Amino acid sequence: MLQPSFGDCLKAELKEGDIGLVTNGYITPVIKTVVATMDGLNTDIVLLDTETYEALLEQERICSPRFTAAMSLRSYSSKKSLDESVNTEEEEQEPTITEYDEENGNNTEKFKKQQQICDTLEEAWNFARRKKGGYVIENDILYYEELLGGNRLKQLVIPERRKRKILEIAHESVFGAHLGAHKTIQRIKFSFYWPGMVKEIKAYCSSCHGCQLRKVIRSVDKIPITPVSRPELPFQVVNVDLIGPVDPVSSQGHKYILCLMDQHSRWPEAIPLKSLTAKSTCEALLEIFSRTGIPEVIVMDNATNFTASLTQEFLKILGACPRFSTPYHPEGNGLIERWNQTLKNMLHHIIREEGRSWHRHIPFLLWAYREVPNATTGTPPFLLMYGRDPKGPLSILKSIWTVRTRCYL
Repeated sequence: MLQPSFGDCLKAELKEGDIGLVTNGYITPVIKTVVATMDGLNTDIVLLDTETYEALLEQERICSPRFTAAMSLRSYSSKKSLDESVNTEEEEQEPTITEYDEENGNNTEKFKKQQQICDTLEEAWNFARRKKGGYVIENDILYYEELLGGNRLKQLVIPERRKRKILEIAHESVFGAHLGAHKTIQRIKFSFYWPGMVKEIKAYCSSCHGCQLRKVIRSVDKIPITPVSRPELPFQVVNVDLIGPVDPVSSQGHKYILCLMDQHSRWPEAIPLKSLTAKSTCEALLEIFSRTGIPEVIVMDNATNFTASLTQEFLKILGACPRFSTPYHPEGNGLIERWNQTLKNMLHHIIREEGRSWHRHIPFLLWAYREVPNATTGTPPFLLMYGRDPKGPLSILKSIWTVRTRCYL
């Protein structure tokens, strides 16, 4: 029962749901909470207690002081767009730059304080003051300098209470795609550091429920690793293959995925297909090549959609030379076979969580793979393709915690 400021008591039902902060239609990462709902409500406004509101601010993704609460209850049938929950008067305002000031909780100042009072970082602070152990202090913020992939990185040292969020983003989120412990460590090290992080990350990944469900014990590798000579430039030589049928079929009718791997940069591509016709294959390849340029050589197997006259004429017009692997010999196309297996593992987690909307999440899976160093090249595919370090969710989070963030509203 709820007792309003005036009037009779009201009967309410307690429900578990997700709640986040919304500004201009963008919703921050949500948190679990319990809310009271009742019949007869004629407003979308949600009343929050101070503790819940502060917990939402801890998501560290907010850059505007104007917030509207948005809820997604399991039993809530009326689904309104996020735009409807934002005040229309604010939408009509001209875009401005707003600084996340201390009145609304400055991210940098909070982070500094957490670093300074964290017991696990006491020794690190002592090293930094003596300029030893790789620790440095800049603007009262503790960093760790490490040589990684030939580059000297300045990693933000993380206090205990911030570790969980980083681990979730780096491994369990769609930007982490449940890749193995080694790649998760590399992903985190590009931005963050804390004492004993390697051991903790390995333990976190090994205890991941989703990864345990997918883990398969193999006595031998089905696709032996054989040396592949690297071309001099990206997208000179690419490997192409198909996986599927994917179960379940996507909500848009996609059953298969065309997979591509660049031999130089190890840059992956994946295009969902509704059928295995030569026409759909050519359209998918054209979509990729319109962004990457046309390769000199395309390595593929002897599937009918690759050997079809339409596909061969298509490649002839483009000026790309097809090179077919030996039938029933996947080792001949081992580079793409390994990417196929990695994509299947990542796709498994998306299907388990998102069901038939898996096709919408493939771009995020591709990012998760492109962002971290490849085992062969030792460099992220993104860096080899674009000539600069990838800026993903973790690097953005690092910026939020160390600078007074400005953003367009």
